[in-house]
Amino acid sequence: MSRDAILGRVREALSVKTDAHVREVAKKSSHSLPVLANGPDGRTQAVKEFLPFVGDSLEDHIAAFKVLSEKLQTEFIVVPTIEEARQTLERLRQQHQWKRIGVHDHELVQSCVDQLQVEFLNTSSNYDARELEKCDVGVSGCDALIAQTASALVTNHSAGGRALSVLPPHHVVVADASQMVTTMADGFALIREKHDEKWPSFISFITGPSRTADIERVLVLGAHGPKKLTIIMIAA
Repeated sequence: MSRDAILGRVREALSVKTDAHVREVAKKSSHSLPVLANGPDGRTQAVKEFLPFVGDSLEDHIAAFKVLSEKLQTEFIVVPTIEEARQTLERLRQQHQWKRIGVHDHELVQSCVDQLQVEFLNTSSNYDARELEKCDVGVSGCDALIAQTASALVTNHSAGGRALSVLPPHHVVVADASQMVTTMADGFALIREKHDEKWPSFISFITGPSRTADIERVLVLGAHGPKKLTIIMIAA
């Protein structure tokens, strides 16, 4: 079908007035609905299970993140120093026999991987996506960790582009304690504060390894991205 024919069909569809019921449903389901607050009361039990109340302290945040990480099959490791983070990555390298690691020009990432004896592929400069697919793991930074959902908030700036957190079969996120926030709304607030009107072209909340249960309700990890997710948070 030609471009003119497609546009003609679109114009024809737009000329038909939308049913009043459809407009009302769309209005009620729009993104302008208020975000559920982080609180112990006033929500259904189902919402409380998926969006649990999280206390204000860092210890509360870490505890909530840890509980949900176990349910999501995310490996969540809290270490006191960058040196401990380096040792953790070395242990993981030996455990999983990493030979090639995808990284990017991120200060914390580089500080954590600089002593690993492996081959590196840096996504901050020109690279071949096929070579990134050959990496055993991608190590990236993030913009925030979301305590209420055990998610890592990443953008094309903090995660080394769009592909580093997707193509390798194992994704490792490194963060520090200052990046831990309570809710997704808090994460968006950080993005807004940091980037003002020039929002990143890629924003994603990574919640557990990639998974699907579309076929016969059988859970499969790694269907659309990494089948393993490790988050290392430096508490110092």
